[in-house]
Amino acid sequence: MNKDFAQRMKRAMFLRGIRQADLVEKTGIDKGSLSSYMNGRYMPNAEKISLIAKALGVSVDYLLGKEEFKYSDLLPAPVMVRESYLTDEEHDLLEAWKKADEKQKAIVRLALNMPEKAPIRPVERF
Repeated sequence: MNKDFAQRMKRAMFLRGIRQADLVEKTGIDKGSLSSYMNGRYMPNAEKISLIAKALGVSVDYLLGKEEFKYSDLLPAPVMVRESYLTDEEHDLLEAWKKADEKQKAIVRLALNMPEKAPIRPVERF
């Protein structure tokens, strides 16, 4: 079972683009323990499995081999993006941007010295 867990953990890390150092930071589990789990030497306890699953954005059942990975799970969820990649301020700015009308977006682009959106051009076929 340790090898299956290790393989599934490494696969989820690869698919999510998460390094061991990232997992240490997200879970608080020390590097040596994570290395042992990843090599299949030891099996983490239930609490650590839960921390790892949450950090990797997969279910505990997936890590334990009770269900298969769904590639649809790779689609970013707003909560996951917020927790993993954006600060609270960045998240709030993104949400405000999504709600803004075109005039408001043009003002922001001007203030930030950003180019206007490039028009979408149809692809010419040969």
